[in-house]
Amino acid sequence: NEHELFAYLTKQMIMINQIRGHTQKRKPTVNVKNTIKEIRHNPLFPLISYLKGNDILFVTIQDEFTKHIQTYEFYFRSVERFLKNMSISRRWENNCKYVLKYGGKYSKQQKLISEKHKKVKFYLELDFFNCIIYARILMDRTISLARYFIDEKILPSFTSFNDHKKYFLKQKNIYGKHEDYAKYIREKTEWFDVPLKVIRDKFLVHAGPKHTQVFGWPDTFNLDLIVRPISQKQDSQNEIIIINIVNLAGEIKTFLAWFAQYGLKYLKKSN
Repeated sequence: NEHELFAYLTKQMIMINQIRGHTQKRKPTVNVKNTIKEIRHNPLFPLISYLKGNDILFVTIQDEFTKHIQTYEFYFRSVERFLKNMSISRRWENNCKYVLKYGGKYSKQQKLISEKHKKVKFYLELDFFNCIIYARILMDRTISLARYFIDEKILPSFTSFNDHKKYFLKQKNIYGKHEDYAKYIREKTEWFDVPLKVIRDKFLVHAGPKHTQVFGWPDTFNLDLIVRPISQKQDSQNEIIIINIVNLAGEIKTFLAWFAQYGLKYLKKSN
């Protein structure tokens, strides 16, 4: 079946030893309720409140602050719906999938799970991709707020996280009093490049290279997307990229919390 195929392909890919993305630090189990609770509140809200004031929620004018708040809400709702639907799908896989196939009869609980699964099964992959797209937008919306505390003479981009990071990677000298900020962006946001940016840019939005793509369960609790580019270049034939929404949500939460803490600390020290 498709899950045996996924397990086989995953094993074959891992044996190649050129894997990028979410291959390490995978959680052995996923508590959906706790994961949703952890990301429900925007970590940047204390920074936004400090800069804009608490009336931000009642202002309809679109600026960097309202756009970030809206984007975070869309991102959160995408992740929330995906994780809830993933949980339903996993319960169906474990409890219902083979009951009727082998002549069994659903229990009352299995019927309920099956009915829920019918409503969500066609949207799992769509919701997975929405999480990636809004996560990418969120990073651009977040970096726009750095203009309020990065005050060096030469400034990075504040519209594109990718360009923002490229600027610091090219910096050969210490970036003034914000070297700690530059160092973090350079060294601790590798997850943005791979898998988030490469998956979103090359394989979801733009006309990227030919590739094989597998969306399925590598273990008991997670849905992954595994992409393998098909290239004529020998050195890129064996590259595998894996992206997982639970891992991605944790990385984004860590970054946003650090970003807010850095901005608040610097602003308060300056005032």
